[in-house]
Amino acid sequence: MPATVKKDKLYCICKTRYDPKKFYVGCDVCSNWFHGSCVGINETMAKNMTEYICDECRNARENREIYCICQQPYDETQFYIGCEKCSDWFHGRCVGILQSEADHIDEYLCPRCAPTSQLNVPNQKRLTADDYEAIKKLVKQLWANRSSIPFHHPVNTSDVPNYYEVVKEPMDLSTVDKKVNNGDYTKLCEFIGDVMRIFENCRFFNQPNSSIMKSAESLEDFFSQKLSHLRERVKP
Repeated sequence: MPATVKKDKLYCICKTRYDPKKFYVGCDVCSNWFHGSCVGINETMAKNMTEYICDECRNARENREIYCICQQPYDETQFYIGCEKCSDWFHGRCVGILQSEADHIDEYLCPRCAPTSQLNVPNQKRLTADDYEAIKKLVKQLWANRSSIPFHHPVNTSDVPNYYEVVKEPMDLSTVDKKVNNGDYTKLCEFIGDVMRIFENCRFFNQPNSSIMKSAESLEDFFSQKLSHLRERVKP
């Protein structure tokens, strides 16, 4: 189950609150959690699975349905979060929501349904010069974090020959830093999305328990903590 269980959040296809007496399995795409009994998976089966993808996410992948404010078909390399009001699914990078943040949100409402929400206001606000100064400071903090070392520069093909055959949207901290200094971001969610891309690419390409994945998870946790302060700084 998620690291933090919210008492008011509804889980599974049956839309019920968390019950510690029941067995759950988590979808690796949408990060929702499902009763094993509701989706036909027991604990023994779960132990032998490398991933679980719920029916809704599987149908989206197979049918190439259109999602998000970017109106793109399902992409298995990206994290999605579902709006509780309009029932659409959004790329975390498009709306500025980290995968590690999703479990802490009781009810997510997208920018279309709740433009004035606590998350959507700073994420969608047009950046000012003062906002850019705060972002530059955060980029320096990310760069200085020891877990960020593998992500400072683009992946070298001499070290990983097939990387760019698998990862179609590469990203690294030096590229993020360059875009910040050039003023390429108009909204905070765009900056968040590029940093998220580093973590998503790492998850997609590497094994879950590898050393580089541990570095990515550590850096994502650090970024999440700093991001909450950044959002407060950029609020109107």
